[in-house]
Amino acid sequence: MTPPLYITRKTRQSDRAGPAITLREWLAYLDADPEMHPVGFAEVETPDGSRHPVSTGLAVWLGYSQHGQGDLAWFDLVNGHITVSTPNPEIIRKMQRIAGALEARVEGEHGERYDADGREVAA
Repeated sequence: MTPPLYITRKTRQSDRAGPAITLREWLAYLDADPEMHPVGFAEVETPDGSRHPVSTGLAVWLGYSQHGQGDLAWFDLVNGHITVSTPNPEIIRKMQRIAGALEARVEGEHGERYDADGREVAA
């Protein structure tokens, strides 16, 4: 299983400081891309039964070949970059297109980079 990947502008996705992708930019991108559907937010239920929002930048890729077949491609804006939990090459290619539109790049947890075909390349 592929570890999470990030669409980021930061020097390293793990950096706290650096140029961020803003919620406004992400929502504008989602509005312009008919394949992407903004979900708006996700929430969790705590043991005491209360519900708390955990994301406000959540979206799903409707154009994903496995969409509607039990597998969804979720994209989530977190800490100034867009996160995808378990991307495959098809999802990484979509991430690359989004990164190009947002003047960002696709990066893994350990600084690994990916080409336009979704393959890992030397950093």
